[in-house]
Amino acid sequence: MSRIHISFVVSKFDMGGYQRIVAHLLNNLDRRRFAASVVCFTTSGSAADWLTVQDVPIVELHKPPRSYWSFPRQLAEALTHQGAHIVHTHNWGTLVETCLARARLSGVKHLHAEHGTVFAGSNASGWRRWVNCRLLRVALARCDHVLAVADDVRRRVVEASGFPARLIEVVRNGACVPPCTDRAAARAEVRGRLGIPHDAFVAGTIARLVEVKALNYAIESLTEPVNPEKPLYLLLVGDGPERQRLERQAHDLGVADRVRFAGQQSVLGPWIAAMDVYINTSLSEGISLSILEAMGWGLPLIATDVGGNSDCTGRDQSCGLLIPSGDVSALKRSLRSLAESPGICEEYARRGRERYLENYSVEIMVNRYEQIYAQLVDSAAVCGNRSQSNGAGKPTDLVRAAVPPAGIERSGS
Repeated sequence: MSRIHISFVVSKFDMGGYQRIVAHLLNNLDRRRFAASVVCFTTSGSAADWLTVQDVPIVELHKPPRSYWSFPRQLAEALTHQGAHIVHTHNWGTLVETCLARARLSGVKHLHAEHGTVFAGSNASGWRRWVNCRLLRVALARCDHVLAVADDVRRRVVEASGFPARLIEVVRNGACVPPCTDRAAARAEVRGRLGIPHDAFVAGTIARLVEVKALNYAIESLTEPVNPEKPLYLLLVGDGPERQRLERQAHDLGVADRVRFAGQQSVLGPWIAAMDVYINTSLSEGISLSILEAMGWGLPLIATDVGGNSDCTGRDQSCGLLIPSGDVSALKRSLRSLAESPGICEEYARRGRERYLENYSVEIMVNRYEQIYAQLVDSAAVCGNRSQSNGAGKPTDLVRAAVPPAGIERSGS
């Protein structure tokens, strides 16, 4: 047959974790076997800058608010126009409407991937939470293949939906090491530009400045000196709604002179070069691409023991230190330990680089996705249209799932 066409369905193609995975797949899929497109519920965005290929159409659907019933028809028309053999959705925000759209399509396979916080961190409660859980289970059952990026993400999906864990495959994220031709020169240039002393010990992170990243703990960790011969600085690369609050916190704690807000950066190599240790203070994670990039670069890690972070450091902490989420004292102790032990830093960095090459390269991830795509199309050819067996032709299943029984209290509406 002709090349397998995968349509990647995203809420918005803006800078974010799963969008970076989509970009890696788009840039590295074998063009002899696969073609691809991106279908955005709303609009494209800055993630398009990550694409190094020119043959990927990006479709913007500008989804109107509350278009629950009309939008699936619009999405189905877009997927038909693209000639999709497989639709690959990402996270809860694209799942239900795509299931409804797929009911209008013949022979199109549906692969769904969960990347992190189930329901995108929604705090819905009462009947709304019940409806979401029911919809998630029914929608996942209608997919041809379901993925999670970490064991912990799979566990959360199972707890939220009751969907069988044995039907969720874990495919770990892969990351590219940010390029930098002269690391020493880049380190000196960035530190000089930011006014960071050359002998400072710099803890850094790359993240959207949002509440779940808990960067207030990183700022609070500066209140205790680490090493008098190596002043501790914090480098935050990224932007977001929490920036002003974090800036105020640094000022109120008297550490603003040692915190640097670099803003959003499209070229990350020079900024990682300026760091001595990579820290992650998140309250929730899937598999952090920024952690993987730091491992591939060769930085020691300090990370909260949430989500897939222990997959990165190793449960035995062979590549870095795990700390409890929200424990500022543990973060301070870990920073002090690494600042005073350059030999340990070097050993963590070496092991992290080895672990990255063995488990988390883009090549490993893309190879597994290519196998899944090919298997989905082969199963359609051998077994016929599986949609008849998984309910893809019955959109009313999703409607019934959204109607709570009389015993469910309608609170939190």
